[in-house]
Amino acid sequence: MKTEHNGRLRLYIHTVGCAKNLVDSEVLAGELARNYEMSEKATEADIVIVNTCGFIEQASEASVEAVLEATALKKQGSLQAVYVMGCLTQKHGAELQREIPQLDGVVGVNQFGQLLQKLVESHPHSEVTHPLPDMFIQRQLATPAHYSHLRISDGCNHKCTYCAIPTFRGGYSSRPATDLLAEAAALEARGVRELLVIGQEITSWGQDLPGGERLPDLLQRLDRETGFDWLRLMYTHPPDVNQQLITAIAELPRILPYMDYPVEHLVDSVLKRMNRRQNWDSIRTAVEQLREQVPGIALRTSLIVGFPGETAADFELLLERVKEIGFDRLGAFAYSDGEDVPARKLPDQVPPPLRQERYERLMELQRELSLTANQRLIGTTQEVLFDEIENGVSIGRTRFDAPEIDNSVLVAGEIAPGSLLRVKITDGTEYDLYGLLAENSLDAERK
Repeated sequence: MKTEHNGRLRLYIHTVGCAKNLVDSEVLAGELARNYEMSEKATEADIVIVNTCGFIEQASEASVEAVLEATALKKQGSLQAVYVMGCLTQKHGAELQREIPQLDGVVGVNQFGQLLQKLVESHPHSEVTHPLPDMFIQRQLATPAHYSHLRISDGCNHKCTYCAIPTFRGGYSSRPATDLLAEAAALEARGVRELLVIGQEITSWGQDLPGGERLPDLLQRLDRETGFDWLRLMYTHPPDVNQQLITAIAELPRILPYMDYPVEHLVDSVLKRMNRRQNWDSIRTAVEQLREQVPGIALRTSLIVGFPGETAADFELLLERVKEIGFDRLGAFAYSDGEDVPARKLPDQVPPPLRQERYERLMELQRELSLTANQRLIGTTQEVLFDEIENGVSIGRTRFDAPEIDNSVLVAGEIAPGSLLRVKITDGTEYDLYGLLAENSLDAERK
């Protein structure tokens, strides 16, 4: 058993899933850091908290694997305790506790107070404050210092048949603009240069708040009242992307010409079974409108293949339409029929091996499209925000690339993370660009 560090127990939080989950972990870490030494490795900790994800089957499996790894450390005597929280435990907490009796506590989504109380009861050096004051502002960032997330909402009111998020997270709940602006100001003061606006879906923000403010109004205030270099929009709900939002992206200087725009499929019969409110014609028209009014906008989408009832002809038509639209960034999933997903009960389930085959074919097509698009950038000069240094190579992103999911720019030499510089692109592969620093940098011009 490890000894206490500076009189405090060491605690590690393992996060599975999306950026929304990461913010939950950051909020919890900000509170726990008052009384614990936060560790970067489970093997160096006394207590491990696993923040689980239950969005798709693979995420659930990854969550269970992380829990089992932590309990194995406890059995070996390396840990004092293991706690589990998050989306998976919201619905299956009792089952997890029953199947894995080594767990010291299981709580659901946003039940920080309950978790803190369990820690107080089990570990004498713990303390707890109720309610948690300024919990978003004091959160301990798990991202590099120069970018962070602003989670403007939680939950979802949509009833997409492939998704169980409303059963985990509940209905849509917007955070007030005053709280969001205060958090944004605190992040800016900590040196954050790129703010990623996130939620289960952000386009419904404000619908449940008094005063009538909506997402375009919030973006105007963020653009006017903060000094971030980049404001990036993630997780929109395409049917609700309206003219006011498009105008805000086109006219507000800090809002990047980038949108996460997950259409999920491009064939009407499949979209109907998914309970999506768009069809092929409306998607194509909306994409044309976005590209016309926001010249150069990068559109990232996600697609699900192998959805129940998707025929071979449907899939071939999907491939044709992906070629026609040419999304700038594309992620895909093979349909996952989790226990809480309504589509699990639909007829004509596609066999898992065929789902995987279709996924691989779609991603091969996207690799070809991405290679062509990247090679068109050779010879251009791009703004690049640098994230890290690896083996003497600096790795960054253009304004058209979100962290961890999109393309990277590689430049030989060590450039300080957080630098925003001009780079001349000299080569491009499927998902990477290569370049040289231009003669002058944006940072130098601003000094």
